[in-house]
Amino acid sequence: KEELIQQGVVDWTFIPQAGSYEIQEGNSRFGAWKRIYLGTYKVPPPLWATQGKWYRVRPVRQNTSGTILEAGVFSPAILWDPAAFVKANGTALREKATGPLVSLRGVNLGNAFLLEPWMFFGSNSSLEEDFPDDYSMTQALTTRADIGGEKAKALKRHYQQTYLQEEDMDNLARMGINFIRLPMYYETIRSLSDNGQWQDTAFDFSALDRIVEYCGNRGIYVLLDLHGAPGGQSKEMHTGRKGYNKLFDPANEIYRERLLELWKAIALHYKNDTTVIGYDLLNEPFGAITKDYYPQITDGYQALWNLYDRIYDVIRDPLASGGASDSNHLIVMESIPSDNDWDTLPNPAVYGWNNLMYQFHYYGFTFDENGEIDGTMNYQETVTYLNSKLSQSKQSQYRVPVLVGEFNGFNDAAIWELHMGKYNGLGWSWSQWSYKVHDYPSEWGLYNHSRYSHELADFNNDSYDILEEKLKSYDTAGSHTPNFSLIQSVSRYAKLPGYIPDLRATKGNGLVSLQWSAPYSVTPLTQYRIRYGTTASGLFDKVFTDNAVCGATITGLQNGVEYRFRVEAVNATGTGPQSNTARATPSV
Repeated sequence: KEELIQQGVVDWTFIPQAGSYEIQEGNSRFGAWKRIYLGTYKVPPPLWATQGKWYRVRPVRQNTSGTILEAGVFSPAILWDPAAFVKANGTALREKATGPLVSLRGVNLGNAFLLEPWMFFGSNSSLEEDFPDDYSMTQALTTRADIGGEKAKALKRHYQQTYLQEEDMDNLARMGINFIRLPMYYETIRSLSDNGQWQDTAFDFSALDRIVEYCGNRGIYVLLDLHGAPGGQSKEMHTGRKGYNKLFDPANEIYRERLLELWKAIALHYKNDTTVIGYDLLNEPFGAITKDYYPQITDGYQALWNLYDRIYDVIRDPLASGGASDSNHLIVMESIPSDNDWDTLPNPAVYGWNNLMYQFHYYGFTFDENGEIDGTMNYQETVTYLNSKLSQSKQSQYRVPVLVGEFNGFNDAAIWELHMGKYNGLGWSWSQWSYKVHDYPSEWGLYNHSRYSHELADFNNDSYDILEEKLKSYDTAGSHTPNFSLIQSVSRYAKLPGYIPDLRATKGNGLVSLQWSAPYSVTPLTQYRIRYGTTASGLFDKVFTDNAVCGATITGLQNGVEYRFRVEAVNATGTGPQSNTARATPSV
């Protein structure tokens, strides 16, 4: 269990079918491994972990002499190091700021803690008119005399515990997914009255803690995404309350105060949790540029940046200054999705922001003359769209890692691969939208609701017992069908070696020495391929294969001629993207 691992005690989940277990300890995620325990569950006295070591377990069947006759698959390896936070280092992510490179490849767990009607009812359901957002569903229940507030909360908890279960994280771990973006609604943590005052007696993180624990036990990072903020950060239904958009009202500070209090509480609760990789401050903050508040779009940008700065401070500032004193976690700031995404975010150096990641959402929608979505782009249109987006990047100027937090390839496998291939090639992290969806069939989910035609929950008329029974049909194992082709595609790109950002070349007499950092990889790397050449011969026309660890010397080169080099890593899944280009001119 992750909690016990963090305390220095190795523990694991008991499986009724297994009588014995083998536990191994290693110096890295890939070993080398040595056995430290073989026996029954559980070990008396406690089996203590060593800081900086990795641990994994598998069920086994052994004979009376202790020989293993049959064994299951090893669990994901878990590191015991209470200080092992992933941090930004220039444009890259690294363990403990200066350690191994990390590339985040994941999925969104949408519709779990903030209900989106098209995902909950299906995109063609008439119930979406009656319940256009999470707020309307909750209000329908809480205002009913036979249900009321407490029973409404119980139904939501029942749904959440059904929608995401421990085996869902097993599904993701098997895919090679190493992080999830977890969309949150503030109502899941603490409710607000209509005049913006906190209800309940305290912040409640139990619903989120359950998912964080499941992920931690499988070596999966969690990005806490505030999808629905107090007051609403736009008029979109995915804020939780369609058409509300009070957060950016310059005449009313109340919801911004609640937002700061919420993020302080979140940071205080998770500040020492290494499974939580960071805090995604606001999902798609379109509300900052509504003309109701800021007729000049640049004023809206400034309002967003000022709010980001206030949230940053309340997370980072010392306790004595009213902050959460959390310098460990990444702070993730989202752009306002638009034609010029990078213009909606400032240079972080202006504000003194550190340990920061910028996030963008890339959907290849087409729009009608009124700006409404009327379709999706074909492959060539998507190529043009993505090339335009990526050409606007200010990453080298701003020196921040980048996350594409939402994207979708719709019904074209080539578009899916285009997205993931480009992001891997840039060393950008990514998470597709989404894990599950009610529509069947649909490319919006890795899993589609196989009981698509079943009777949907009617929050106005169904009794409590009927609602409880209907919500049981949102589990994955019993009620959803895997989208195998999409799962395989996402899994492949999740498992490929990562981008190498720091290839360095040192000249010598007729030779060049190269060094680089090992890229992120789910499985052990098998080799590196170095591609090199000159302008005259054709750049990168020569290939040198090397199994050495992060270094090689290329000999037989001509003095006085500039050579250019790139390196790519190979693992069992395939070949990763080519690194940055390094240049050197051999000389005596």
